[in-house]
Amino acid sequence: MIFDLNASVVSNRPRQICRSAVAAAELIVSLCRVSYYLFCPYALGSTIAGKLEVSRQISSPANKVKWRATQGGHNIAMVDGSVLKSSAAIAVWYKQGHPMNASVRISGQCDNNRAELAALFWALLRHPRAQPFTIHTDSSYVIHVMRRLSREGPVTTSCLLTWCIAILVCLRTARTTVRKTKGHNGNPFHDMADLLAKLATKKEAVQAIPEGTCSSRLRRPFAVLSSIAGMQSRLWLHFLSGSAASTEAEPLPLGKARPEGKGAGGWRARPLEPLNGNRSVTNLLGLDCEMVGAGPGGVDSILARACVVNKHGNVLLDELAAPSRPVTDFRTEHSGIRPEDLEGAPPADEVRARVAQLIAGRVIVGHGIENDFAALGLHHPPELVQDTAAIPAFCYGRRAGRPRKLRDLARIHLGASIQEGEHSPAEDARAAVFLYRKFVQGLVR
Repeated sequence: MIFDLNASVVSNRPRQICRSAVAAAELIVSLCRVSYYLFCPYALGSTIAGKLEVSRQISSPANKVKWRATQGGHNIAMVDGSVLKSSAAIAVWYKQGHPMNASVRISGQCDNNRAELAALFWALLRHPRAQPFTIHTDSSYVIHVMRRLSREGPVTTSCLLTWCIAILVCLRTARTTVRKTKGHNGNPFHDMADLLAKLATKKEAVQAIPEGTCSSRLRRPFAVLSSIAGMQSRLWLHFLSGSAASTEAEPLPLGKARPEGKGAGGWRARPLEPLNGNRSVTNLLGLDCEMVGAGPGGVDSILARACVVNKHGNVLLDELAAPSRPVTDFRTEHSGIRPEDLEGAPPADEVRARVAQLIAGRVIVGHGIENDFAALGLHHPPELVQDTAAIPAFCYGRRAGRPRKLRDLARIHLGASIQEGEHSPAEDARAAVFLYRKFVQGLVR
């Protein structure tokens, strides 16, 4: 077996060398074409006219049916941009689980028009050049810019982002179509792109997008080239060499999910562990609290334990809290808390202050998280709160209002077993974070 394996590696080596040589040659040719187009902008305009189609698609029930019928294709995408306060983000949505789905926060100060145009740029940069591509947008500004490009080329504009879009269209060997779609009218594909764009505004990592203008025709080619070389060089190299770009999303090395509604069939759940040893305080955190009962019959829930994990699933804070009222029901079968556990625990107010300091200004994820905030007595900005119990994809019938149990979601989507007996707040917070990240990456089926 060792000899056969080595032989197969040796036999594949000439093929790999040939592929690398072809990619390098394609890269050199593409760079020459870029230089030619930049220094001969009228040639760039005439080339765009033959490769770009821009049309306005009026939204109607028939078009919605067409969207549903074509969602299985790999060459149709919805793009959207979003600006919340001082943060801008873009989203590209193909279909559930597609490797080129993107949800990216972008650099620089911009308005909605630039964000929409940046989403189009990102989609063109990452899509394979040799495959036809149909892009849907709800932005009239994007349609106006692309129509002007198809008629006049980029000669009349000084925007570097528009010039980069023109170059991407010219270097593509397949047809590019940009269509206008009415937004916020019940189209599920637009709604998903819009949601991912809004979620991306809260991300920690920022991607560079060409920005600025250059009015000098002599300096403009050098400005565009420096813009290309200074941002997303890896994606540009993928595009210029003719290969598809890989997704920028960090993969989740989770277990095999159990198909819903089927028997075991050899499937076995596994414990839910952190992804790695990174214990940094990330911009995305998971929160879960365990409560005990107070008052007659123990119906009032009060804080007894709080746990916070980072986006990798590592525990940043796990504190027991001495209840502020006499406990009448420890709920040990679920909370895992016993009377001796709370002896010598810090006061609830002290734990509350530690949690508040840790989560300030960060995106917090939980399952039924309003109960955790109520037990803590904290108010967190709604735009920084994500509740997996309120995401339609995690509800019965994929409709908000009927949330599934966290244990079932972890089994179905993460292939993990949690809440077997007494609950672990670290495990519950970890499951909520992983579910949310998997949803944002478009991996929830």
